[in-house]
Amino acid sequence: MSSTNREPALDLIQNNHAEPLGTWSGGAKVSRRALLGGLSVAGALLASGYGVSQCGALPTLFSDCATGTGQRRGWRLASGLSVLLDSRSALDSVGRAVILQRGRVLLEVTQGAGVSLRTAQARILPGQAARLIVQQQAGATLVQMLDGVASIACGSAAPVVLEAGWQQLFGDKGSTPRAALPDGAGAWTHGHLVAERMPLAEVLEELDNYRPGVLRCDPRVAGLQVSRSLSLDQPDDSLTLLSEVLPVRVQRVLGFWVNVVPA
Repeated sequence: MSSTNREPALDLIQNNHAEPLGTWSGGAKVSRRALLGGLSVAGALLASGYGVSQCGALPTLFSDCATGTGQRRGWRLASGLSVLLDSRSALDSVGRAVILQRGRVLLEVTQGAGVSLRTAQARILPGQAARLIVQQQAGATLVQMLDGVASIACGSAAPVVLEAGWQQLFGDKGSTPRAALPDGAGAWTHGHLVAERMPLAEVLEELDNYRPGVLRCDPRVAGLQVSRSLSLDQPDDSLTLLSEVLPVRVQRVLGFWVNVVPA
């Protein structure tokens, strides 16, 4: 399997400076008054364990490249090496060595060798003319190959080679079998989420990454399956759409605290 379609966001990463070339920001906003009011209840909600976004969503400070809530940014790190960071993501780089600290990155290698990308679980060596998405999850690293190939080492196991059109999850205790890359794997690079039988809880995690405040998913609806395209850049509009196509209701408190509960 192979992928030849380029994501338009990366086509904008075309200069020689290791600094943001463009910033794409979502439309979700919250007023200062609503923010202050919401903060008074957010602590209790997070402590309960129901919030989709936990304290790990706080911005990573002192990273070479980082994005805030609802932002995507692109950098050229070295000749022939470009990255696009998703919302609430961060990485460090030294030459052609990249360390993903948190979040998700689209990496493109157009020329040269010696590129490496490290996460908490894996060391990834992409080949030339490679495009891949790497996501640091809780206790695992997801690698999705859009073009080219990559050698991936995880723990003491022998490295595996992942080809275009496939994805694989690497955890602290090993890796899962590779699986076919889902349609729309790179849709986030231009502000969309393509869900295909995706649990509602996972959909809300993606939307929560793009909105300020706290987003809570009631366990009674967490397993509902979603199959449609949603806007990441307009997460509140997407929540409204979900309430129209699923048996759920969206409760909003001061625009900061949102509950998705059974209708």
